[in-house]
Amino acid sequence: ENYYLIAYDAVAGIIKHYRVDKMQNTEILETGRKGEESFRNFDLECDSERRTDILDRIDKEAVTKRLMDMLEIRNQEDQSIGITNAHVEEIKEYLKALDLIVDVPNETIIPSAEPLENIVFTQPGI
Repeated sequence: ENYYLIAYDAVAGIIKHYRVDKMQNTEILETGRKGEESFRNFDLECDSERRTDILDRIDKEAVTKRLMDMLEIRNQEDQSIGITNAHVEEIKEYLKALDLIVDVPNETIIPSAEPLENIVFTQPGI
């Protein structure tokens, strides 16, 4: 069960419904009340009878299909491209320039071991 605040929107000049559980960052303002004329003719009982949630009235499958058609993604397989070593090096260079990654040296006691690349993501300012 949802609770609604019924209020007058002075900018739009209409009465609106606001779901109380969705409200964030609310505050009480000490300003004059507007919309009194609109509320004089407001019938709360009649309004609550015709009040419905739009999501209960839509055909979700039809909406999804229509959106997929608009976006031209009708059951297409995932599209991907290969990333070359040149791409990887360019990305590393960019991240280093932004101080977002740091090379961490890797030391080993095995002389024949191949060097490993160790890159750590950093957070600037810490």
